[in-house]
Amino acid sequence: MQKIEPSPLGFINGLSVDIGLIRSLVVSLDGDSAKKKQFMITSGINSSSLEHLVPEQLFSTPTQLAHGIAAVEVLKIVNSQGIPIYFVDQANITSVLPQLQIDAEAKTDITNAVNAAKLVIVSKANITLNHWTGCGYIVIDPSSGAGAYMISGGTSGGFIEHLIDVVNGWLLIGMSQGYQKIELLSSSSIQTLDDFMDALVNLINKMFVVQCPEGQHATMDWACFASAEALDFFPSLSFFLLGLALESRGYLLPALISITFSAFLVSWPFHFCQRCVQN
Repeated sequence: MQKIEPSPLGFINGLSVDIGLIRSLVVSLDGDSAKKKQFMITSGINSSSLEHLVPEQLFSTPTQLAHGIAAVEVLKIVNSQGIPIYFVDQANITSVLPQLQIDAEAKTDITNAVNAAKLVIVSKANITLNHWTGCGYIVIDPSSGAGAYMISGGTSGGFIEHLIDVVNGWLLIGMSQGYQKIELLSSSSIQTLDDFMDALVNLINKMFVVQCPEGQHATMDWACFASAEALDFFPSLSFFLLGLALESRGYLLPALISITFSAFLVSWPFHFCQRCVQN
């Protein structure tokens, strides 16, 4: 039996999805406590993997793949790059900690965990994936196998790079069909969450206004419109329902982001399926 308790979404140059806690009641049929511990470890690894795989599937578009980051994924990349991975406990922390080339907050978290008799798995150095730089580490209770699967910044996985690129991916789909052009979002001018929200709202407003050359007027290509709406119906509905669910739990900011993104997907065909024709 598992109960998943999500914590609010946040933005760190992208979208952060955090599974704050998974509770499991585990019973071994033959009374072997080692099997219970192994189940907890395996379950934790699988859950961490899903933290980056599920958002990647949600936010990827046909032309732009989203990149998720979670503890297990980071450690896999670290291992492929030949960076040492340490198992840190009370016996070796004094020798290992000075070798870690990671941020101070992660070091403090690791120290506190080891002082509480936990085992920590961590890489020697940070990695850079796209525009994210940090480390992944796992804090395990040796007696039970329960663990916390963390990435730098205190977040339990699911970091999504380039949300701006996801929006631009949808825009490029429309422009690739030869219809109306529109300016892409620029990461250089979007530094904060407020900047992103302002840019997205402005983009939605532009969707309903098509500038045609003198002597021409805009008309809707209804075949294109029907095809485009079919393409983004389920993504837009999913974000809208997610927004309602988050609002009902009191997560107002994530709800606003989700519903605004749904509005962007709904307005997308209004722009790209209009053509300029002669008066």
